[in-house]
Amino acid sequence: MNKQQICLVVISLSTLLLCACAPKSLFYWGDYETSISDRWVENDNDIGEQHLQQTITAAEQSGSKVPPGLYADYGIMLYRRGNPDGAIAYFDKERKTFPESRLLMSKLIDKIHEKQKKTPTQDSQSILGEEKKP
Repeated sequence: MNKQQICLVVISLSTLLLCACAPKSLFYWGDYETSISDRWVENDNDIGEQHLQQTITAAEQSGSKVPPGLYADYGIMLYRRGNPDGAIAYFDKERKTFPESRLLMSKLIDKIHEKQKKTPTQDSQSILGEEKKP
């Protein structure tokens, strides 16, 4: 081997060694940044929600950690879409995954429960605008 070939082999091995030692990301961010941009810059909640769902699904399926706040963000989106039970489930996931968020997530869950108690259940007649006469 000549000097140039030896130098090329050494550089190639050094590059491989450095790439193998690169730290793995602590969290799986996926399309989270894109979902934020879609929702807040482009005003497209549907596409933003899809990116958020894909990020959560990909992280959970690969065994990676979901970043802090992502479950809570998805819970807020579910609540705004009229799914308080789904929101509570994701707030609870956030609370269990990141104990430092326990207080805030518990307050949000309590607020949803309070609002559900204040909203009286309506029967089919009251929903249609017909009231029962005494």
